[in-house]
Amino acid sequence: MVEIKTQLPYVDEAGNVRNTLVKHWAEDENGVPYIMKQVETGAEYDVAIDVYPCPYTYVPTEKKANEPEEEVEEPVEEPQAETINPEIPQEV
Repeated sequence: MVEIKTQLPYVDEAGNVRNTLVKHWAEDENGVPYIMKQVETGAEYDVAIDVYPCPYTYVPTEKKANEPEEEVEEPVEEPQAETINPEIPQEV
């Protein structure tokens, strides 16, 4: 089961304690990271750092955070042949 985890106060990468910030992330019971969705905006994050008290609510998704998103191939348009205007003299 995927759950939202919270770290308060937030400790940044340099080890600084940030008492006014809170960190949210989602992971399953094995520690596998997942994407979470911000309820109020619909935005998706793997990690969210907010001011405390946090004005947002997060729910886990079924998307793993480490998986690359599928690329959608755009259809390639074939080049169109030029239309020759018979009234304009053509060079040979």
